[in-house]
Amino acid sequence: MVVVVLISGSAAQAAQGARGAPETKGGKASRASRGKSAAPAEAKKALPVLPAEKLAKVRELLLGDDDTASVEAAKALATKVQHDAGADRAKQATIAFKLVLQRSPERAEQNACLELLQKRSLPELCRVLLNLNEFLYVD
Repeated sequence: MVVVVLISGSAAQAAQGARGAPETKGGKASRASRGKSAAPAEAKKALPVLPAEKLAKVRELLLGDDDTASVEAAKALATKVQHDAGADRAKQATIAFKLVLQRSPERAEQNACLELLQKRSLPELCRVLLNLNEFLYVD
């Protein structure tokens, strides 16, 4: 399963505005803040500008400051892969790769996955795959 989250500029601004909104009285801005806005340079610094920055912000919002959620996601993926592939390491690597990246691994990628599985565990391979740029970023 692949989940893609997109944040439009207005959604990012709304999220930013919720943190730094001026104090209001009855839904209207106070006199001190009416007509005054943050300097354009400050507003641009606060909002993510590049797609990579937006994705980083989404990742931060979903996962928080620690990576507990990404570890849990990797464990859940490993459980699914273990169920589908059984104990066969080559099959595990192929299925994990297909689930995460929606394509079959090339020979070098398959060999790298098998090498990692010899040294590490299946959840660690899944975490590596979930952190690949190909998974995180849309070309």
